[in-house]
Amino acid sequence: MKQLQDYPDQRISVLSTNKFKTTTMTFKFMAPLDKKTMTQRSLLSKLLVRATQQFPTDKVFNQYLSELYGAYVNSYVSKYKDRHVITVTLEIVNERYLLDDESLFDKGIALLKEVILNPLVKNGAFDETFVAQEKSLLKKKLTAIEDNKSQIAYLRLLKHMFGEHPYRYMAAGDLDEIDSITATDLYDTYRSMLNDDYCSVYVVGNVEEEATIQHIQSEFNIQPFTYQATQFGQHIQHDAPVNEVIEQ
Repeated sequence: MKQLQDYPDQRISVLSTNKFKTTTMTFKFMAPLDKKTMTQRSLLSKLLVRATQQFPTDKVFNQYLSELYGAYVNSYVSKYKDRHVITVTLEIVNERYLLDDESLFDKGIALLKEVILNPLVKNGAFDETFVAQEKSLLKKKLTAIEDNKSQIAYLRLLKHMFGEHPYRYMAAGDLDEIDSITATDLYDTYRSMLNDDYCSVYVVGNVEEEATIQHIQSEFNIQPFTYQATQFGQHIQHDAPVNEVIEQ
């Protein structure tokens, strides 16, 4: 994982505040927008929070979350300029507000490490059952969007605005790509995410800033990387002719 920050010493951002009784930890993995990988990355984001080697079923995983006082794990994909972003978030009760001395923050970091670095993979492929389920769910999601007139209008707007640039596509991917994706393809995408994506980490809660940064860095070993700011969307050609599109 490479750091996504302007300066090498700021790869992990911590906002120490007592305004909340929970601690939120967020990992963002950013890669260039590419139509060929957006659908795979969308499926991957959901597979990461479905099961791991230590928690190989939905039941076992959810039971452990309950043991952590109802900890919440979520993941989703989005677009940021010309980047595709996988976000993995954990929200957990701050141990300062518990009666016992259980180290929930440490367990939360350990859980995120399990989710991100130890997913349910065997022989270079994700679990076939979970892959099939997530492909089915993504199909339903994208089909529902195609049946929504306002969404269709928005997608057509993106198509006319961005032409062949991959920003025209939804972050969730392309319906036509789903069937051809295999469990092995998703593992290759996962390895690419770990090795090539720019990674940034954000922590918000009643925590000690320096200790938190050191703890996360020691567990995930995020490598320094000087972020190259993108110029996407910053240049406007005021004298360019207006492209009018009229659809019947």
